[in-house]
Amino acid sequence: MSSAANRPWVYNYATGIAPELPVPTISAIDQFRVTARLRPAAPAVYYFEATLSFGDLDALSNSLAAALAEIGLCVGDRIALYLQNVPQFWIAQLAAWKLGAIVVPLNPMFKAQELEYHLGDCGATALITHETLYADVARHVTRSIPGLRIITTSELEFLAATPPLLATIERRRPAETWDLLDLCARHQVLPIRTSRLCRPTLRT
Repeated sequence: MSSAANRPWVYNYATGIAPELPVPTISAIDQFRVTARLRPAAPAVYYFEATLSFGDLDALSNSLAAALAEIGLCVGDRIALYLQNVPQFWIAQLAAWKLGAIVVPLNPMFKAQELEYHLGDCGATALITHETLYADVARHVTRSIPGLRIITTSELEFLAATPPLLATIERRRPAETWDLLDLCARHQVLPIRTSRLCRPTLRT
């Protein structure tokens, strides 16, 4: 019996669409690396008036991946991203993949009870979130999660001027967390070191 007979919906495919899709020969992160190498100046992310290129994303995610390894994150760790649709989401996701970690995207509309449940359910060892979300929601939740590394960032990063949509946002850098772009700046020249053995590192 043909595959089409078992899957009758393929008869509705447009001409030229095969019933089987080829399996990619390289991973998503390797596909990104190829694009970043071949077209580093091509725009990858538009954020209000700011534009980040593939080269920008590659460099920033390399630095963040090195930083994540430096603070004790390992291959297979779960990194929760409690972020709005900002460039830092892409930087963090690519950094986690480069480290060999697992990305756990969390809805930025989650309230404290929902956030607490999902952080516990996924076994996150790190949380990357906005300064505002940390101050309003996550700070109260993460106090009860020992060993959780917390990295914060602002919706105002990468912007030369504040757009009306973000007019109410204020920088609220929490002293007890790492700052995402500060970590990137401090780890620009460090290689990404991945290991399955975690050695806890205290925040400095």
